[in-house]
Amino acid sequence: MNITKYVNALPYKSALSPGHLKLATIGSNYCGVPYLADLSVLWYNKALFRRAGLDPNSPPTSYAQILSDAEKISALGHGIYGFSFAGNCQGCLGFTMLPSMWAAGQHLINGPLGTQTANVASKG
Repeated sequence: MNITKYVNALPYKSALSPGHLKLATIGSNYCGVPYLADLSVLWYNKALFRRAGLDPNSPPTSYAQILSDAEKISALGHGIYGFSFAGNCQGCLGFTMLPSMWAAGQHLINGPLGTQTANVASKG
């Protein structure tokens, strides 16, 4: 449904998330509005980067680099892990991991309803 006139009439339209609003746009028509903006971010610890011999001013830019950096940090030992992830967090899984899987041509769940399997891999 074209709701462009309603969106344009919002006194706070300029404060709407442009990226989210673009997802709800077909041509020049708005068909929805952002409901909830999510902050997906990856934090890194510059002090641990230094201790592991990594450049603290060069954060990872790919998942391969995240893994490589995390392995170097984990090698410090003493219960220090180079990466952690809130696996029981639907927002984390849905908004962070799934787009990366889809971009790599993978799916979390495969198969027809009733016989679906999860695509879960473990680094040995």
